[in-house]
Amino acid sequence: MNTEDRTNEITHADHTSLEYWKDDLASSISWKYKSCVYHRNIFKYISIPDNGKVVQLGTGYGLGLEILANQFPERTSGYDIFNYGEHPLVNICDIRQMPDFDVAYVHCNVGNFTNTPLLRKIGLEWTLKNLVPGGYCLTAGGNEYVNSYFNFNFNDLVESYNCEITAMPCDDEFESMLHANLYDYRHECLIKKNG
Repeated sequence: MNTEDRTNEITHADHTSLEYWKDDLASSISWKYKSCVYHRNIFKYISIPDNGKVVQLGTGYGLGLEILANQFPERTSGYDIFNYGEHPLVNICDIRQMPDFDVAYVHCNVGNFTNTPLLRKIGLEWTLKNLVPGGYCLTAGGNEYVNSYFNFNFNDLVESYNCEITAMPCDDEFESMLHANLYDYRHECLIKKNG
């Protein structure tokens, strides 16, 4: 299902990108947005290493980042090309220029898999390279539906960084989100760094 990749058109810190993502994110200004729901619940199912930062790539308005920061104070930071919510933990940075540092958990939500799969791949590669052993990444992929949008083999990329894919856990709040037609958590996966 590869679609036209708009990475070069809508992923730079310019007016076109600013307006595109502002409009795209308008529906996500809610505590019921997927990153909020995931960050409230995912740590019931996974334990992350004590070393490494807790990061959200693609922060939107910063609501999900705020939930992470409350759970992991002093370890949490977010990265995006804009800071729409003026969140103090959002670092304005293009994923293509991200410095390397150790991460224990990353929600790789940069761009989206439908319009900017190349950008998502760049974010995923940065994440997998910087995950510490036992660290986790939560992102879209690892299933036939999402993988059909990518112009690369998602599973092979993950394995090339000594990581493994697992399905998202079945959680009551994830299921509620699905049945309310908000988000399909089954399109997401967890990726764990081996070692």
